[in-house]
Amino acid sequence: MIEQVRASLAARLDASVVDELLEAYQEAKRNFYQGGQRLSAVEGGRFCEASFRLLQETTTGRFTPLGRQLNADRVTTALANLPNGAHPDSIRLHIPRALRVVYDIRNNRDTAHLGDGIDPNLQDATLVVGTLDWVLAEFVRLFHNVTRMSPVEWWGFGEGPP
Repeated sequence: MIEQVRASLAARLDASVVDELLEAYQEAKRNFYQGGQRLSAVEGGRFCEASFRLLQETTTGRFTPLGRQLNADRVTTALANLPNGAHPDSIRLHIPRALRVVYDIRNNRDTAHLGDGIDPNLQDATLVVGTLDWVLAEFVRLFHNVTRMSPVEWWGFGEGPP
């Protein structure tokens, strides 16, 4: 299934960024199921950076080159300011806002926890991998003309935990 997703996305988007997206996705899921919640968030951040670049490419034909610092706030604002109807709301609003949540968890949560005896890493990682599932499903829906997939088809590309 991963090769089909790669092929459908790489047919319309930069293949090297698609590869980064899918690698980060697979690593986030693998870490999650192996108990590496913090690592899931790290890979979630890499997934976000690839996703923002794909959104840039979709809307402008260009993207921040790999290896250069990405300004996620600037990209999110630029996408939100696109005229209604220029691109689907998922591209302009929904995906960037979802990515922002993952990015913020990766950047801020591990150092911002209060000492209340509750370890939020599992809940954070659950949110991260669930959001990555949704964003990847949106990319497939938008660029592969798929309208609906069951949750079983998306849970690790049709597979259970490793």
